[in-house]
Amino acid sequence: RLVAIITDLDMINRFEAGEINLSKSVFDLNTLVKETFDLMEFEAQQKNAVLKLQTSQNVILVNADKQKISQVLINLLSNAIHYANRQEAKIFVKTNILSKKVLIEVQDNGMGIKPEMLPRIFERFYRVETSRNRKAGGSGLGLAIVKHILEAHGENISVESEYLEGTKFSFLLDKA
Repeated sequence: RLVAIITDLDMINRFEAGEINLSKSVFDLNTLVKETFDLMEFEAQQKNAVLKLQTSQNVILVNADKQKISQVLINLLSNAIHYANRQEAKIFVKTNILSKKVLIEVQDNGMGIKPEMLPRIFERFYRVETSRNRKAGGSGLGLAIVKHILEAHGENISVESEYLEGTKFSFLLDKA
């Protein structure tokens, strides 16, 4: 766990120093989402969470750093699973082509985030639920990494949340 935290911190520091270069390529975003679902399936099953892809087209090609976008999806899905907090947790990844961009949304029906906490969720080490036991809890670096990866792509991440109803993260990528 400590090694993972050090690795994440090193990555954030390198992003902030401009030392991480993107390795962009053209890939099918929906295939990457499905691969990420496969990777997260065990974790989702443990929390009785259902992962679903909703897409406007079967194949959506983007031009981005595939490995880094995979990391974004893993971090967002992992948070959605951990904060699911429901009998029937549902997590949707929605992909939709806009004119020259692709909109990606990760939405859950979990516990949501209190409005006063929203401005801080992308800060290093900030954790919404501080009562979570340290063994099961995250480091508070995942969303900071997500933010840096998307900024390196020239994009931002936005969040909408209703406390006790759920949260939606959304971001854009270049359409290929």
